[in-house]
Amino acid sequence: MSHLWLNCGVSFFATEDIMAQQKQDIRAARTEQAIRTAFEEMIMHHEQPIRVTALAKKAGINRKTFYLHYDTIEDLVNTYVDDARVDL
Repeated sequence: MSHLWLNCGVSFFATEDIMAQQKQDIRAARTEQAIRTAFEEMIMHHEQPIRVTALAKKAGINRKTFYLHYDTIEDLVNTYVDDARVDL
């Protein structure tokens, strides 16, 4: 009876992996939103040039986290261009 859960096709470890992935996805989405919000605020306040260090500080993340999401500030800007293309 204790091994009944193995017969359902999903192991306990697979379920843990799925839950861990979902938690990571939520964190990544939250970080992504923080980066975008900080970037938009910097644009609205005409902060030039926008540097990764300042953006990361405003977003409440460290530089390494920024670089996990984007290669450069230009890469971040390109995501806005890509989003605009999709909306057309």
